[in-house]
Amino acid sequence: MKAMIKNVRLSYVRVFEAAQINGVGDANYSVCLLIPKDSPEALKLMQEIDAVAQEMKTKYPKLKGQLPKMWSNPLRDGDAEKDGAEYQGMYFINAKRKEKQGAHQRSKTVHHRQRRNVQRLLWQRSCITLPL
Repeated sequence: MKAMIKNVRLSYVRVFEAAQINGVGDANYSVCLLIPKDSPEALKLMQEIDAVAQEMKTKYPKLKGQLPKMWSNPLRDGDAEKDGAEYQGMYFINAKRKEKQGAHQRSKTVHHRQRRNVQRLLWQRSCITLPL
């Protein structure tokens, strides 16, 4: 499933250099996407994730209508799981990859290749792909 999400905030941005989390494991490019709960995009994304989960149940008969034990919903509740003020009233998705992905900025005032400016960008559009 591929989804374009408008008006997300970026947090813990590691898109220019791969980094390890707390110095452990493989280095990955990653970002945390913060999505307002009152956003129409959040409802649309919830429905798309539910459709992927239902498709997974029917695609793999060995699961007998259940989701795999290791599957977890990528869209998580910031109020329930995080303490930081930036997570209040938000859903969040942690996204990571080993391969570097493109970063695109259409604004004329901020250039996407300047690392220091990525931290200052507040609201973005993001495209994510959720594997089956």
